[in-house]
Amino acid sequence: MNAPAAAIIGALIGMLSTLVGVFVNTHFTARHSRRIKVMEMCRDAYLSAICSLEKLSEAYSLAELERAARAMHVASAHLLFADHKVSEAFEATKECVVELRRSLAGHEEESVQQRLTYPAIKKAMMSFNEQTATFIEVAREHIGVR
Repeated sequence: MNAPAAAIIGALIGMLSTLVGVFVNTHFTARHSRRIKVMEMCRDAYLSAICSLEKLSEAYSLAELERAARAMHVASAHLLFADHKVSEAFEATKECVVELRRSLAGHEEESVQQRLTYPAIKKAMMSFNEQTATFIEVAREHIGVR
């Protein structure tokens, strides 16, 4: 093979490898940016869910509890694209809220201290607190916060 042919072949190989490198780099950059966007959306959804749980912890009347439970449904819609473990933990927390609402029915007129003397309400509150802690732990694990 003479020198001009080798030079042309070398130039073609260099050009092809550059083009392949550009396409591969573009592909991985796009994947990385999608992954970052999804994580940002997950963080926003988890924050929305945690805010709805905070509203629940501040609810002292059954009407406030109902409003906070509706906020949980909105947060649940935001969690549709999130990690399935996080979504399952939030759904379990929502089930605890339903149980808590059931156990609080008929005790609207009583003070918070009086309500906590009933075993069913106390058990529902403990279950809600445990499930909330589980949800927060799973969400933090998913976004990489320890």
